[in-house]
Amino acid sequence: MRADRLALIALLAVSVAAGGCKKKEDASSDDGEKDKKASKKKDKDEDGDDDGKKKKKDKDEDGDDDGKKKKKKDKDEDGDDDGKKKKSGGGGALTGNFEGQEVQFKYGRTMGFGSLRVEFSNEKIPCKGGNPSDDAYTLSFELSAGPDGKFFTGYPIGVPITFNHQRIKLKSSYVRPQFVNLKLDSFDLKEGEHIKGSLNFDHKWTETKGDDKKDWKYTADGKFDVEICDDPFGSYKRVKAPLAADAPEGDVAGKFGGDSFKAKSALAIVLKDYSTKKEYVDAIEFYSVDDIDCANHWTEGRKAAYFYVTDIGGTGETTKFEGTKQPAQPWYAAPKGKGTTPSLKSFGYSGGRRAWVKLDNIDYKKGATIKGTVFAESAPDPSAKPEDQGKIGGSFSAKVCNSGW
Repeated sequence: MRADRLALIALLAVSVAAGGCKKKEDASSDDGEKDKKASKKKDKDEDGDDDGKKKKKDKDEDGDDDGKKKKKKDKDEDGDDDGKKKKSGGGGALTGNFEGQEVQFKYGRTMGFGSLRVEFSNEKIPCKGGNPSDDAYTLSFELSAGPDGKFFTGYPIGVPITFNHQRIKLKSSYVRPQFVNLKLDSFDLKEGEHIKGSLNFDHKWTETKGDDKKDWKYTADGKFDVEICDDPFGSYKRVKAPLAADAPEGDVAGKFGGDSFKAKSALAIVLKDYSTKKEYVDAIEFYSVDDIDCANHWTEGRKAAYFYVTDIGGTGETTKFEGTKQPAQPWYAAPKGKGTTPSLKSFGYSGGRRAWVKLDNIDYKKGATIKGTVFAESAPDPSAKPEDQGKIGGSFSAKVCNSGW
């Protein structure tokens, strides 16, 4: 009996010992799993740190590269700006300044309408239609073929200048031809050829609000080189139609439509620019009746046929181009019945500036005499009505009318 008890106790002791070992093994196993998890977490964290460091490093390096690129770009752009500024004026690239904003007119194109239109912009402008963005500046002028179809090349002339910005409402967008200095090199009007020359003007506009006045400046100076665009509609052929190089001998006379015209009175209208206070010859007027003077040209002078040229280049105080043929815009009018208002005729295609005037002398004094020659002729146009076609020219002595404004 006692032996049985001892055997049972021994068996229980073995069981307890075996259970303790299992618990220890389980504990060791749990510790191992914990160690494995901790090790994996550590590895992951370390990998994450490495990746993070790599990403951060890559980002920093990219940032450095971007910074370097940005600095280089800024430096290059600053250099370009400096280069452009050095080129402006004095024979450099054509540069404008409108209300304090400097503009580089690096791009250009040509178009043919009633005359040849040359347009510039600080943004690329396609030949085949389309306009630059609303943030672009544009500047343009128009030319007629002129004497012998040479487009008035080789000497200074004056033409109207227009400029624009779609978003910025400029106080002024026009310069009178009397105060423009444009000089063109000889060129052949065909696709791929170039129109080269120089342009200069210094314009001011005075804005008045009550008793307050503010001057706004608009200038351009420099050379240009514009490649002539293609001509899909054949408009250059019409533009090329030349004017005669010489005016007919004798006093100003000719025909317009079915009317014969002979000038019996001639006046030179002198005005003063409101902003600059500079005087200029605005127009030369020719009347088919005698005794038209500065006092009655708006009344008696309009009762019979009359012919006049306006927008004459080179007649301003600062740009007096005496003795050279200058572009001008011709007009003709004749009443068709007593008491009727004559309608102006523009020598076809909006005029196309189909006239030239050569002033032997320019004088702004009231009562003085300006002598010269003039010639105007409509462009050949099969679709035009005969009553809208004319040719008038000759020599003149015009009395100066100066109203003082």
